[in-house]
Amino acid sequence: MKNLLFAICIASTFQCAAQSNTWTKEMNCGGAARIYPVGFAIGTKGYFATGSNASFSILYKDLWEWDQTSNTWTQKMSLPGSARSGAVGFAIGTKGYIGTGYNGNALNDFWEWDQASNTWAPKTTFGGSARYDAVAFSIGTKGYIGTGSNGSQEFWEWDQATDTWLKKNNFPGAARLGAVGFFIGTKGYIGIGLGNSSTLNDFWEWDQVSDTWTQKNPFGGVSRYYGAGFSVGTDGYIGTGFDNSNTALKDFWMWDQATDLWVPKADFGGGYRAFEGGSGSFVIGINGYFGTGIDNSNSLYNDLWKYQTADTNTGINAITWGKEAISIFPNPIVTSATIVFSDNYKEMNPVAIDVFDLSGKKVKSYIIGNSQNQIKISASDIGSTGLYIYRVSSNDQVIGCGKIIIL
Repeated sequence: MKNLLFAICIASTFQCAAQSNTWTKEMNCGGAARIYPVGFAIGTKGYFATGSNASFSILYKDLWEWDQTSNTWTQKMSLPGSARSGAVGFAIGTKGYIGTGYNGNALNDFWEWDQASNTWAPKTTFGGSARYDAVAFSIGTKGYIGTGSNGSQEFWEWDQATDTWLKKNNFPGAARLGAVGFFIGTKGYIGIGLGNSSTLNDFWEWDQVSDTWTQKNPFGGVSRYYGAGFSVGTDGYIGTGFDNSNTALKDFWMWDQATDLWVPKADFGGGYRAFEGGSGSFVIGINGYFGTGIDNSNSLYNDLWKYQTADTNTGINAITWGKEAISIFPNPIVTSATIVFSDNYKEMNPVAIDVFDLSGKKVKSYIIGNSQNQIKISASDIGSTGLYIYRVSSNDQVIGCGKIIIL
């Protein structure tokens, strides 16, 4: 499906202090350039660890901490287990976790790092078989690991309180390595990857409450593996990676949980890149970060790039997509607001505006008649206070979507 989409961003005035959908280069990582790292974040600190050089003749076990406030890197205590590439990592509270990977053989050990004491402790060995290039994420006090090099579709849950592993329902997509995983609320997501020598673009949602999988709309770009991804709020992001011809990519896409739609965003600021192992990313606040990786000339990197997902203040700022433009004011909404379309939208009338809550339920619909370019909406017609998603369409073609806040 070809979606001409744009994102409505949030800012306190029409002149924002920091604009969304932009990449900014930060201080280079403290360690050596590498592929197959682990990335996670705790509070305002981001972390990269482990990985290898391009030929796998050098494996790393070092851990580096990036301070968002000072934009500086500090080396922390190295992983006590073997040096490795293709491991997975996630954070729960003030603890970081690294497990599985490759050191000449597939691994299944699992380690906890304490931010406060800068110490490592071994935890119960991963419940599944040894593997590398798997995916991992955390939801609440539980961590999850699935897919990977052994061709398994098993999906495992680790409980921080009991240090025990529990097998969950198998991942229903094809077995794969080099996928991307992240979470939104109580839902986990796995997509793209390399399965049976062919790249994939499918995308799956796992419900923590019901332990069930649901296939969502395929990833918006070409099929790929060894991309990187993260989530901020109710949006997921995936980009870069290798296509089916092993050519590095630089495109970057956003997935909206409420509408199940993929939106092309600004290309990765570091250019063509693959983050082998799929772990070269982390999130701090409303910003996602990509770092390290390899390009099409086999050059390795130790750079770090910030992706600004939203404007830093509150209010509304119009964004254009081609010749089209839309704005809403005021936003957040107390009683009512007006959505204004540019004159270009008149050629598309009639236009439908559907409003969804964050569960994906449609709560209100509007129709814009011929030659109109604005509509007034009422907060009471939409619902209680909170965040909502609106979708604009004409003749069954989605032409835009955005966010509304009701106060």
